[in-house]
Order: sequence, then structure tokens, then C-alpha cells
Amino acid sequence: MDNLAKVREMVNRYFTARYGKDYVFRAPETFDNALERWMIYITSDEGMDMAEQEMARIEAMIGG
Repeated sequence: MDNLAKVREMVNRYFTARYGKDYVFRAPETFDNALERWMIYITSDEGMDMAEQEMARIEAMIGG
């Protein structure tokens, strides 16, 4: 299993444990937690640009 597949599997486990199996039907912006939005974006096939924007927001929030 490659690294991205491992990350995707772990993120899926996290969201399934926290929100249940139907979390996949939620849009990333519906998650209140910025880190969770970043996790959704980073594991999606086309979400890298959005992941970068979300990380910039996270860094700004924590003073990075």
C-alpha cells in the first residue's frame, strides 16, 4: 500500500469513528474543524489546492 493510500485509509477510519459511515456525503466546508477540512481535502483526488488554502488558514489561526 502506498503512503497516500495509507493516509486515506486512516483519515477514513477517523471520520467513520467520529461521524459515522455517512460522513462522505458531507461537503468539507460543513466541518467546523479546520484540521478536519484539511484532512478531507488532502485525501481527495482534486483537493490539493483547497488543502493548501486550508493549511494557510490553519497557520494563520495559530500564528504560523
